[in-house]
Parts: sequence; C-alpha cells; structure tokens
Amino acid sequence: MAPFAQRLSSAQMLADGRRIIATDWEFRLGERYTWRTILELKKRFPCVQFVWLMGSDGFAHFTRWRRWRQIARSVPVAIFPRPYSVISALKGKAAAFLHRYRHKTCQAAQLPAQVKLPCWVFLSTPRNPISSTIIRESGHKSHLKKE
Repeated sequence: MAPFAQRLSSAQMLADGRRIIATDWEFRLGERYTWRTILELKKRFPCVQFVWLMGSDGFAHFTRWRRWRQIARSVPVAIFPRPYSVISALKGKAAAFLHRYRHKTCQAAQLPAQVKLPCWVFLSTPRNPISSTIIRESGHKSHLKKE
C-alpha cells in the first residue's frame, strides 16, 4: 500500500470537496477501526449526515471487520461494484444478514436523509478493472474512465 500522504492526495483529487470530502481524520484520530472513527466523527459533527462508501470487495468480507454490525447501524452504507467481487459480496454473510435493509439503487440519492438505519445500497456504476493501488500510484485520474 502506498504511503498515507500519497493515498490522501489521490483521494482528495477524486473527491468533489462538497458532498465527498477526503480528510485525514482517521489518521489524526489514530484509529485503526472504522466503527471508532464513525463514532468520533458523528460526535464531532452532529449535523453532518455521513454515508460509508466501500467497494464490493470490502463488503464481501465485511463480517470480518470489528463491530461491523455497529457500523451498519450507525451510517448508511453505499457499495460500489468492484471487479471479481460483486457475486461474493451479494451472496456473502453481510448481505444475507442485512438483506431486509437493502434499498434499491435508484434510492441512493435519498441516503442518508430519508432512510431508517440500518440501510445499504449496492450502486449501479461501471466497474473499473484498475486496482486502487494502481490508481494511487499513478497520481492522476486517467484510469477512472468508464468501461
């Protein structure tokens, strides 16, 4: 994995700075666990409506995360399709456990304001076959072209 400063810089280039903001909060908090980061962010920014963004490769293994159920109860989760992991994500333990809380892709724009937690949505976006590592190492957006 690339050094933190390089990963943050890449994320900031991709974020729009308004609805998606890439920050170093987790780094500054010294947190290793997502559930703690979410808890702290919600405490520090009570008026912000957070949505947890993750790839289907991560969602396929979500049940291995520390306090993954707490994450799902704390913020809406939006999942981006990643190559070679869509089926395993949608047939995995987390998807089975959270099945009744899944929202349609067309409802994603309503997250987080108009939904009851837990909730999650599997986004219908083009799958980019380039790994996040390659994108980070390249330092630019040229790999983000649609399929």
